[in-house]
Amino acid sequence: MYTKKQSFILIILLAVLAGGVFLYRGIYSQWPWSREVALISPTASPDASKWVAESGTTRTKTMDVITSLIGDIALSENASVERFWFVQGSDNDFYVEYSADGVLSRALLKTNQEGERTNYEILARFAPGENDWSLKSGKDEQAGKNLDLYEWEEGQNAWMKKN
Repeated sequence: MYTKKQSFILIILLAVLAGGVFLYRGIYSQWPWSREVALISPTASPDASKWVAESGTTRTKTMDVITSLIGDIALSENASVERFWFVQGSDNDFYVEYSADGVLSRALLKTNQEGERTNYEILARFAPGENDWSLKSGKDEQAGKNLDLYEWEEGQNAWMKKN
């Protein structure tokens, strides 16, 4: 059916494909078919010295990093954060509302600390719905939980808790 040369080429192609999948796994610590993940290292951010040195809560640091990197999360250079909603009792699970190219959107993220690297995993994406947010991708693992709202206060030059 196949010649030895065709079989050899098929084996080489499968080996290259498998190698690519395992290389992806090694770089991103997940399989290519896993959930969408944004891996962001605070030491690699352009404003890393401020992030590391700034005093404040874990939430404040998270909000500062996400604000500086919202373009990557929104997949748009013209993105800005509108507000944050942290799950009460958690500094790791939060929603970020952002405007990108004039369109309001929302994402659910989870923070994971691996050594000195902080990973922000995007669990779900939302678009405005008729009465609330409409799930566009992922799974809303925090649906129905109580949330703490944070908005930017120009006068304070800081993210302030509103509820």
